[in-house]
Amino acid sequence: MYYADQNILVDSSNSGNTYIIDLDTGFKAEYSVHGNNIHCWPEKIKRPDIEKARLEDKMDISKLSYKYKNFACKEVKDICDKIEIFLRFTMYPTKNIQQVFFNFI
Repeated sequence: MYYADQNILVDSSNSGNTYIIDLDTGFKAEYSVHGNNIHCWPEKIKRPDIEKARLEDKMDISKLSYKYKNFACKEVKDICDKIEIFLRFTMYPTKNIQQVFFNFI
């Protein structure tokens, strides 16, 4: 589902393949909700993501890619903050999410 006001694309319909894509930066994070916490990890945009966006949201995300080397730590933190706020207050406002963890390898 596309959220125009934040320019974010979210797929939470598939168990085990829940993700959020910040369309401003191409940053994709898969995530899972565990109790009052959300665990996120960066992932590459894959062919099924592109197809799903094209079919369900009528969007072409095939040219998006997140180039880690072009982002400074502050920019990555800003992207993670945007995603955290969106997940806590837009996607799961009734779950009382305490913390969103980002796991970078």
